[in-house]
Amino acid sequence: MGVRAELAAIYGTEELSKAINLLAVLDEQGIAQTDVMAMSEGAINSSIAAMIAPERFRNMIFIGPAGMIGKDNVFKLLGRFMQGVAGEHAGAITGLLGGQEGMKQWSTMWETWKRFRLNAKRAFEECGAIAEADIVDTLKTLRAHGIGTCVVSGVDDVVFEQMKINENLGQNPEAVDGYLSVKGGHYGIANDRKHAEAMENLLSKMEQLPTASEEIE
Repeated sequence: MGVRAELAAIYGTEELSKAINLLAVLDEQGIAQTDVMAMSEGAINSSIAAMIAPERFRNMIFIGPAGMIGKDNVFKLLGRFMQGVAGEHAGAITGLLGGQEGMKQWSTMWETWKRFRLNAKRAFEECGAIAEADIVDTLKTLRAHGIGTCVVSGVDDVVFEQMKINENLGQNPEAVDGYLSVKGGHYGIANDRKHAEAMENLLSKMEQLPTASEEIE
């Protein structure tokens, strides 16, 4: 069985397809190797892409990542997605009146809701794949390939709770090179300028670290 078939068996064809699309974008843009910041479900398909072609990736930062809280329940996950949208809705409206960052947060939540509403069947199937995903062992393999991995988790994230991520990483510390806890919910942390600056600094520091494969040598 080839790598792609193995990954499809683990994560499903939908996530594999998204990973292949990501690699196609790199090809189209002529990008030989890149760093990645992936949010939510993006943690799953970007890590799959790195498993297919590890030479294309240097460092990966996963923001509010899916696939790191253990096996989930699709109905509970859908409920938490909706809870996250509703809970951050009021703050986004306030931010919408106050500046560009609030507008970005509002746009992120609106696009998420629109995607669910326009194709509920596919959204449900995708949530099922996300609920089943566990990328921790995959991250260990990526580190062995010399790819840096780091997690950024929001203390107010109700979709992928920080406590569960902490428990998982506490049992698997070799899965990541670094971890950053920030204030904010699932949709807001990626749109906050100060968090973006912190992630840029984190990426710079990751570039200076020896890789897991170098440490073994």
